[in-house]
Amino acid sequence: LFRSVESYAREITFYGKIALHLQPRSLAPFCFAASKIVTPCATRGSSDDDSLEEQFLRSSFMLAMEDLAGWTQPTGLMSNDEVQSSLRALALMHASFDARQVTDLAPGRGSFWSPMNKRPKHEVPGMVEAWATLVANFPLQLGPLKWLGLALQLASQELDLRATLLTDSHLTMIHGDAKAPNMFFQDTDSGIVARFVDFQWTGAGYAAMDVEYLLATSTDTYLDVNNSSAHFGATSRHRLYYDALLTARKAHEPRKAYPPLQFEEFMQHSEIAFLDYARVLVARLWCGLDPDKLRRRASHAPPGASMVSRSLPIIQALSWRAAHLLHRHFPQLAAKAEHITAPRSNP
Repeated sequence: LFRSVESYAREITFYGKIALHLQPRSLAPFCFAASKIVTPCATRGSSDDDSLEEQFLRSSFMLAMEDLAGWTQPTGLMSNDEVQSSLRALALMHASFDARQVTDLAPGRGSFWSPMNKRPKHEVPGMVEAWATLVANFPLQLGPLKWLGLALQLASQELDLRATLLTDSHLTMIHGDAKAPNMFFQDTDSGIVARFVDFQWTGAGYAAMDVEYLLATSTDTYLDVNNSSAHFGATSRHRLYYDALLTARKAHEPRKAYPPLQFEEFMQHSEIAFLDYARVLVARLWCGLDPDKLRRRASHAPPGASMVSRSLPIIQALSWRAAHLLHRHFPQLAAKAEHITAPRSNP
């Protein structure tokens, strides 16, 4: 409950302070009023002496938003045109902020998954069991990757460290939940235009976090990745985003100061961001998933649910990508996990 209320407060902060800096401002709906009201405690009459948590739990929020009638939302995976429009919109958002602006706005770390101390404490210790259960439920698709949960657990502390270092060195404002259910599209004379909604996890981060989250949750980008694929690296969509980011940055220079970023370096960031998110897939979003639950999710998805836990081919593809990237970035930990989880032959 506290995390939910905190996310509502973040959205109020976004529309009250952060949205004013978007270039263009139309990347998000226009907000006519945004307010937070803390109801005084009946026994105290004032909230001044309350803890922050107590104030949050007695808070109410109000947003008066622009009507997006005439705009459409994807119902599953986004079309290629929608993906391209989304990536260009993310590039515009990220280029709207340099490190100085983000520091001045002090929004807190963006996303609901990074670092992992945002998550319930049991999730990292529970990764191994959660993954073992998933493999048991889908042995044909995931059986060769029995070691994946352990490897992610072993790499978890280092992933948090690398994500923090990337945030410090390539600081920008990220959406934090950039997926298809949080996107609206409109077909115009100049092409499909994208707008974001749901800024409850917007905050400080590095740009690749949004890019990988979008590609994993809402697109078919990694569906051709499997255990026999030789291609786990950059895609045309990574290049599209990167080129759009450079173009958007040039429009703001020299008023904004951006750290240098080569495409190869951006891809390194993207691979760490993917592994960072993969931990939450294993520990939370895929936890307890079995064929029956998967069928129910596929046909009756809860509001706001992405395709990342509703499609077995996507789960399989993301798992193989995670396995490959663990071998690339954490080869010793991956080898250790494979050794520990390998079947033992009887003497």
